[in-house]
Amino acid sequence: MWKLSVQPCLGDAERVAAMLDMAVSELDMDLVVLENFSDISATRYAIDRLEVMPASSRWMENTALSQSVHLTRESSHIADLQQHPTYANHALVKQLGVHTYSGLPVSVGDEAGWVLAFLRRRRETPPDDIDIAYMGLVADWLGNALHQLAQKTRLERIALTDTLTDLPNRRAAEERLKHEKARVARDGQGFALVLLDIDHFKMVNDRYGHAVGDEVLRTMASRFQAGLREGDWAARWGGEEFLFVLHGSTTDDAVNIMNRLIHQSRTEPVQTSIGNIALSFSAGVVSFGTNDSDLAPLLEGIDQALYLAKANGRNQIRVATPADHAMPWNCGLLRQALVDNRVRYAIQNIVDLQSGRVVADEALARIATASGEIIEARDFVDMAEGLGLMAEVDRQVARDVMRAC
Repeated sequence: MWKLSVQPCLGDAERVAAMLDMAVSELDMDLVVLENFSDISATRYAIDRLEVMPASSRWMENTALSQSVHLTRESSHIADLQQHPTYANHALVKQLGVHTYSGLPVSVGDEAGWVLAFLRRRRETPPDDIDIAYMGLVADWLGNALHQLAQKTRLERIALTDTLTDLPNRRAAEERLKHEKARVARDGQGFALVLLDIDHFKMVNDRYGHAVGDEVLRTMASRFQAGLREGDWAARWGGEEFLFVLHGSTTDDAVNIMNRLIHQSRTEPVQTSIGNIALSFSAGVVSFGTNDSDLAPLLEGIDQALYLAKANGRNQIRVATPADHAMPWNCGLLRQALVDNRVRYAIQNIVDLQSGRVVADEALARIATASGEIIEARDFVDMAEGLGLMAEVDRQVARDVMRAC
């Protein structure tokens, strides 16, 4: 068991299945099933040497023997079912010809819904004390393994879920986009990507406080989730930005879907603890089809389209076009420059026109590209303001100027 526990080549579910397989061989059983009676959606594990148990079957739920183990939380070992006064006519005996049954409760943390059942068709010596002790060890091992798997799954969910809105976070969305890309190559059906931003959300936080801003984000996330078609999904991309994946949709379809979602929120202000708040939204739209191979340009495209929607007055949806990429500066590059601390400044003297003396200095923001090119403020300030990034630009300039003093 110890060797199986530490095998690095096995995943968690594979390790559970391998343990069951080993137990079946050691005990010379025909069928072993590990199933959760409390949660029918939980994964069921089975090693079926007789091939009598369909993959989708959940017959243990209706098996009185295992139900009894589940309810009493006590093990049950029956040497010959065909001679048992209660179970002689049970389906296990009549349909599958099972003679020997052993069922053990399996505790997974605080959960007590799991049952481990061993079955054998042949009339042989029933399980002895050593066999029963071995089964108990297997049940304990499985309980620990399933508990660790549940904890790991919970932690992964926390890591991939935005705790405020309960939507997938950016990391989760990026992983899901990889699967969406693979699905297009496999199924030949594309999808539309939408990046939506709540207009003037900073004003909501500044005026009413971040707690109210959080109420707005939770409400909007819930509305977006409820308004999507089956199979489509949304994620919190960051701040007040939401990413949508709309299956089988063109950009026109996506615009119609988003207009429907946005219309509801325009006509139904968000109810908060300080009263109703009316919102407007800006969005960028792009499509990913069978001729596309890289997601990065499309994510860049919707970022650019969103910026143009905001720069042109907000409260609108813009479909990304090739012309958008001809802009001298790029939204994605601006964000990355801020992450990489590539904000620079140029000092400009302020001169008293009467005396001709320098009376002050003005620090003018610049952005250095990864290749070393310097971008002047006129080429990115409007974009930074439209994306709500100007405060970070100012912060980095002020920090560096103070360091130089």
